[in-house]
Parts: sequence; structure tokens; C-alpha cells
Amino acid sequence: NWTPLLGLVALAMGRAARAQTSVPTSSLRHPVVAVVAGPSPYDLSGVGTGFAAAIRLDFQLFQIVVVEPGLGWFRYRTQDGSMETHLLPELSLQAQARLGPLSPYLGAGAGLAFISPGDWSYTTLHGAVGVRFRATPRWLVRAEFRLRTEGPGAGSMGDIGSFTMPFTSGGDTIT
Repeated sequence: NWTPLLGLVALAMGRAARAQTSVPTSSLRHPVVAVVAGPSPYDLSGVGTGFAAAIRLDFQLFQIVVVEPGLGWFRYRTQDGSMETHLLPELSLQAQARLGPLSPYLGAGAGLAFISPGDWSYTTLHGAVGVRFRATPRWLVRAEFRLRTEGPGAGSMGDIGSFTMPFTSGGDTIT
């Protein structure tokens, strides 16, 4: 049952969003909501490419530091032909550079993988490399490669070419 975990993720995202309103925007900018989707090669119980999607909140703490809580979804076909779904709450810390409209970044983080069918769960670790491109004053496009490993011996998956179109309801966005 994923209800308690989803509640914790929602609570953490809500607290982070509320907390940012009491801090001057010069030190913590408005969060950027990122919707991410793309192919995801995997080496789990079988090898292939599945589909991954996620919603993430990017909080810029300093000019070069971004904190990103998120909730991902991944689905693939196992060796026996059945479909397996992973729910992936995770937290990332990223360091980025500013090169005009481009902001390349490196990140790392941890999270959990809840697997259905079944009641399996694993801890996860991930690394990310990507670039954010400021398309307009309110819109970014992001290309990213994220490599994730699940628990001891459980395998790995990589989200390739995830494209993000973040937006914000007002104020500054991550640059």
C-alpha cells in the first residue's frame, strides 16, 4: 500500500512550497514544476526499454544549487512477459552552471522504489547529468540522463532524453 508514502511526499512538497513564501526570493526562488517523460532502458528482471514519467519540483537554493523532490513512474515487461510498475519518490541535489540561456548540471540523490504487483520496495540511488535551456522568460526545456540503481542486486534503469517543460505561477524561475 503506497498511501502513507504518497502522503509523506505530498506533505514534504507542500511544506517546501509553503516554506519558500517566508524566505526572500533573493535566497530561495519560487519552485519550478517539471513534468518529465521519456524512454528508460533497464537491466532488471530482463533487459529492454520501458517508459518513465515524473513530476518534480525544482527549488533553487543558491545560484548554483538546486534541490529537487520528485515522484516518478516506470513500467516495463519482465522476463516472464508480465508488466511491472515502479513508483519512485526521490530527492536530488544538483549543482548547475549558468552559461547564458543554458544551465548544465550534475546531480545525485536517493529515494525508494515501490514495485507492483507485489509488495516489494527497495532503496534507490541515482545520478543525473543534464542541461536546462531558457526558451522564454517563463519556460524552460530540459534534456537529462538519469541513471538509477535499485537495492542490492535488484538492477538499474536509466531515463534518457527526458524532456521537461517547467513552468511557474509567478516570480523568478530557475535560471
